[in-house]
Amino acid sequence: MRRILPCLLLPAALLLAMSARAEDGKKLKVIASIPDFADMAREIGGEFVEVESLAKGIEDLHAVPVRPSFAAKLAGADVLIEMGLGNEHAWLPALVEASQNPRLKPGGKGNIVATEGLTPLEVPADLSRREGELHAEGNPHMNLDPAAGKAMARNIAEGLIANAPGHKQVFEANLAKYLAAIAAKEKEWQAAAEKLKGVKFVSYHNHWAYWARYFGMEYAGTLENKPGIPPSGSHLAQLMEAMKRDSVKLVVREPQFSEKLPRDVAEKTGGTVVKLAVMVGGLPEAKTWIGLIDANLKALLEAAARK
Repeated sequence: MRRILPCLLLPAALLLAMSARAEDGKKLKVIASIPDFADMAREIGGEFVEVESLAKGIEDLHAVPVRPSFAAKLAGADVLIEMGLGNEHAWLPALVEASQNPRLKPGGKGNIVATEGLTPLEVPADLSRREGELHAEGNPHMNLDPAAGKAMARNIAEGLIANAPGHKQVFEANLAKYLAAIAAKEKEWQAAAEKLKGVKFVSYHNHWAYWARYFGMEYAGTLENKPGIPPSGSHLAQLMEAMKRDSVKLVVREPQFSEKLPRDVAEKTGGTVVKLAVMVGGLPEAKTWIGLIDANLKALLEAAARK
C-alpha cells in the first residue's frame, strides 16, 4: 500500500473542494469504511448527508481492494466513519494519508470511530506472528453485535452533529427514531434467540464472537488455522474430529470465502452449511444494518431446524 501512495497523492485543485463544507449549508459528504455505517449515517443524516461506502458487502473487511478513486473521494469528504479496533488497518490509514485531508485523520473533526467507548472481546495477550494476524485492540467485528447497534448509531450521530451543528435537531430526531426501531427489533431478536441458545457452529474466520454471545450460541472454532492463516490438513482433521465428537452441525460460510471448503467440512461431519453476511450487502436481503441482523438470524434459524 505504501508503494502506491505516490500515485494516489492528489493535485491541489482537487484539494480545493475540501473548503466547501457543510457549515456553509451544503450536504455533509460522508464516506463509510463499510456499508453498515453508511446505512446508519443515512438513517441519522437524512436529506442533509451524501453517503458512500468504500467496501462492498461481499468483500473481505480486512483486505478491501484499493482503488485510486478512493483517495479522491476521501479528499472531498467531510466525514469518515470507520469501525476502529484495527479493522481497516491494512488499507484505510494509507488512503487517508494519501487523501491529504486532515479532517479524516485519527482525532480529526471528521473522523468518527463507530465502536468508540465499546468494550471489545478477545483482546490478545500474545501478539506474536505465530498466533496469526491478530488485532491488538480485540475482535473488531462489532457490526455483527446486535447489542452494539444503538451505541454505534449514537457515536455516528455525535460525529455528524459535530460536523454540521446547524442540523443538530434533525439528526437527534432521526437518531431517536432509529434507536426506537432497533429497540423494537431487539425484542424480536431476543425472542428468536431462545431457539439458538446452545447451538454450536464453526465458520471460516472469527467473525461471530459477538453474535454468538448475543444469541447464546457456542462458537466451536474456525476453518482457518488462525486469523489470516489458511486451513491446513492437520487443523481441519482435528476440527472435524471435534465437530463429530461435540455434535457441531452448522458450518457458516461467509460470502468473502469459497463455498467449497465449508461444504466439504459439512459433508464429512454430517453438518449443514449456512451462508451468512458479515456486513450489509453480503446477502440480497441484507440491505440495511437491521436487515443484516434479520437476514442472518433467519438463515441460522432455518439451518438449525434442518440439522
